[in-house]
Amino acid sequence: MAQYIEFATNHPIMIGLFLLILVLLAAGEWRRNAAGAKRVSPLLATGVINADGSTVVDVRPSGEFKSGHITGARNISFTELSEKAEKLDADKQKPLLVCCKNGMHAPDAARQFKQLGYEQVYVLAGGIAAWTADNMPLEK
Repeated sequence: MAQYIEFATNHPIMIGLFLLILVLLAAGEWRRNAAGAKRVSPLLATGVINADGSTVVDVRPSGEFKSGHITGARNISFTELSEKAEKLDADKQKPLLVCCKNGMHAPDAARQFKQLGYEQVYVLAGGIAAWTADNMPLEK
């Protein structure tokens, strides 16, 4: 135990950086879990997509959406989500898959959908980047 204390006193910058990284990792996990939506891999997302009456919402800007998106996805850009999410004519009891470019905005969008009363909200882990990395098809 004395060796640990000696190391910590001799290397305060390293200990500080370690603690900062630990806090940032914990905060990221808390943010993802706070969304109340289940993160699914691209493979599991196909099951959500194929569920009867499911809806896919892509929150990327329209230019990115037009360059390639999941078949049947609806585009509501993240910046317009607060205005247009309520107008989405999806059944709130059916699965809703939210995706973005790389998984950064989808958890926040999923949180908004949960607040609007959607019961089964899923987030595509890794976003469209993970979808294409797994060789899943995109519609253009």
